[in-house]
Amino acid sequence: MFIPVEIIENEKSWMERRCDSSLWNPVVETILDGHKDLLGLSVTYYKTGSAVVSAIGQKAVVKILPPEDIDCFNKELCALTICNKGLDIPTPVVIGSGRFEGCPYLVMEQLEGQQLSEVWDSMSLDKQTHIIDSIGKLSKSLHRLSTDDDSSLNFLGIDGPNFIKKQIETATKRQHSRKLPDKWCSQIDSFLAKHSESLLAGCSKALLHTEIMTDHFLIEQKAGQWKISGLFDFADSMLGNPYYELSAVGLFISAGNRKLLQTFLLSYGFSEDELNEEFSQRMMAWTLCHKYCHIPWYLEMNSPSRDETTLEHLALKWFAL
Repeated sequence: MFIPVEIIENEKSWMERRCDSSLWNPVVETILDGHKDLLGLSVTYYKTGSAVVSAIGQKAVVKILPPEDIDCFNKELCALTICNKGLDIPTPVVIGSGRFEGCPYLVMEQLEGQQLSEVWDSMSLDKQTHIIDSIGKLSKSLHRLSTDDDSSLNFLGIDGPNFIKKQIETATKRQHSRKLPDKWCSQIDSFLAKHSESLLAGCSKALLHTEIMTDHFLIEQKAGQWKISGLFDFADSMLGNPYYELSAVGLFISAGNRKLLQTFLLSYGFSEDELNEEFSQRMMAWTLCHKYCHIPWYLEMNSPSRDETTLEHLALKWFAL
């Protein structure tokens, strides 16, 4: 075996050695055996994320996941198939897939550009506004893609009322397990109760990336202007209500900046009349329902003042409109 059993079966060992070229280069070379044009190119490992991801020169990317992440593999493969057919910007084109010693893998064409996260903080507000306007239009385009194919339903599932109902019921428990202080945990149930009707209304089949953040966009300069050049990492994609992922923009991109969040939402298609305090509260409710919601982390990123002591206060701070 190329991959030691203890690496496959132990998450800590996997994470510690996922950038170990002496371990993974032979695996990558074997996977690329059917792609002769990629053999002999340099192999560089990305340090972020939990998968083993390597750039093959500037032509391709190999993504290897642990066996237990087969669901993520299927989701990404399905979502990319949908996006490649109609999204307005490039997403990775899959040129190979399979399993190696039980580990699912994807071989994808390399997209052009650099991660938005590398330059976002150094951009002027005008340039950020231009980029987030594009992200709003792109998000709307993503949510309009057809997901009527049977395989979409099989692999991506549907974020229906039952899923959201479970998220509401377990929200306090999930945040408590993440060490959120009781002064915040004690407010969650009553806060969500006020928004349960809107959270449970309808069942949408929009394709959701679920992690709309600067880490997953690529940008490049053309004629002196930064432009979005790609969107990647659909391993956590699903079908559901677009509201489920819109709040990520407020948390991770606009980060409390009123102008940036307004620009995003207006370019997405909301009217100015809709962008009010109630909308901010609704985004907070959807945040609490997200699978990966981590309020303690968000509090570190955008800390409240002494006078901001309620979830309603946090909503107005994090999703200022």
